[in-house]
Amino acid sequence: MFSRLAWKLAYFFVGKNIIKSEDVEIYAYGYEIMLSETVNWIITAIIALLTGRIIETFVYMFAFMRLRWAMGGFHANSHIGCIVISTVVYMVCLYLISQTPLNIYWILAGAGLILHMILVFAIAPVAHTNKPFADEAERLKFKIKSRRLSSIYAAICILLLFMPFPMLKTCSYCVLLGMLSASVSMLVEYIRQINNKGRCDT
Repeated sequence: MFSRLAWKLAYFFVGKNIIKSEDVEIYAYGYEIMLSETVNWIITAIIALLTGRIIETFVYMFAFMRLRWAMGGFHANSHIGCIVISTVVYMVCLYLISQTPLNIYWILAGAGLILHMILVFAIAPVAHTNKPFADEAERLKFKIKSRRLSSIYAAICILLLFMPFPMLKTCSYCVLLGMLSASVSMLVEYIRQINNKGRCDT
């Protein structure tokens, strides 16, 4: 669906002499990604409005997207699959935010931050097989970014947790869930690549 719309959009701009015909494939790919991301964000915004969790959604998505960019992670085989998985994970996090008692945030934060940092320092970054690192220097650059961002977010998480305002404590939990979503996605892709390599070796 997204691919067909993207190609129609690209050829429309070719017809309007806005893009060159030899560049149509590049633009079609870009439009496909743009359409998928737009639908994903629209669904997220609608859920945030319906649940009244606008601030929580913003904090969660900011933490998750920045870390996901630096750490890499799992990608579905289709745009629809990506949207479905992202939406399900987001809704699970919203459910956890609404159901977790405020007085146990510090326990979850301690365990979650330790798990996240172990995964980051052990395996980050994990590039998807369809978009590998250009060279070792690029991999090292994202490794440093992964650790730096994770350390910054961990500090923010701890700082907000000790604030006297319940909303800031909730934001701390949102940051933590964003961090865990990113690290679990990275771990899933890491395991998938190991399994695929094992099949190839046999």
